[in-house]
Amino acid sequence: GSILGSKPVIYFDADLYKGNARGKINLSRTKEGSAKLISGKARLKKIFLNKIKRLQEATPYKIKGILGGNINWELKGNSYDGGADLEALNFDIEINPPVFNLDRLTFDRIQAKVSVTAIRNLEIKECVLSGSQINGNISGNIILKKPAKKSILKIKGKFEPRPAFFAKMGRLASLIFKNKGKKGSFPFRLRGTLDKPSFSLR
Repeated sequence: GSILGSKPVIYFDADLYKGNARGKINLSRTKEGSAKLISGKARLKKIFLNKIKRLQEATPYKIKGILGGNINWELKGNSYDGGADLEALNFDIEINPPVFNLDRLTFDRIQAKVSVTAIRNLEIKECVLSGSQINGNISGNIILKKPAKKSILKIKGKFEPRPAFFAKMGRLASLIFKNKGKKGSFPFRLRGTLDKPSFSLR
């Protein structure tokens, strides 16, 4: 299709946050002749997370990493549903003030499958974390609000500390994690909001 037909299609290839976004947008022609967005998809490559101002403003933590993956969206009624398969490499989050003596968490790779519905619910269907400090997985929901930093967290998961994690925490680690978890994994919950998250072991 083309932008001049009854079902216009727009292809794009653009620089985005020092990386690239490439894909297409499908439109439909209304009776009045104007175009209406009905669906789209994009491939993201080497997006620098520290360059996304809205992301940095939504959380008190400084976030770095390189993002890639595929996203898609589709018109449902008067709003849009979407989904994404994403991967972040060299992910680094600076924690201030520190939590459990940790002022920084790093992951070699984060792989996630997410969806967003018309009711502003972001569902984390699956997210696998791999790094020298921690391996783990999370799932759950983020209820999107305005401003974004007030979005509500309803996330749960398990993490497996690695030697670098215990070395950073020192003796505090044995006090906190003694008799918790099985086979080295620890279940946890993340509640609160993006700007004031609350972490708890369970």
